[in-house]
Amino acid sequence: MAVEKIRENKASLGIEGAIDEAINSIPVNFEIRQFLIGHSDQTRIYAKGACMRRRQP
Repeated sequence: MAVEKIRENKASLGIEGAIDEAINSIPVNFEIRQFLIGHSDQTRIYAKGACMRRRQP
């Protein structure tokens, strides 16, 4: 999941919407997509934490 994509979209979609958008943008045939969907609670916790951390220059 692209944390940067979530950061870009969270202002307009909210954090939950931005996470959904990032997951949905992953091609269907990528195995990681099904993993992230199957572990959505953990995915959301990680994504929210990653978006809250400062980016290193």
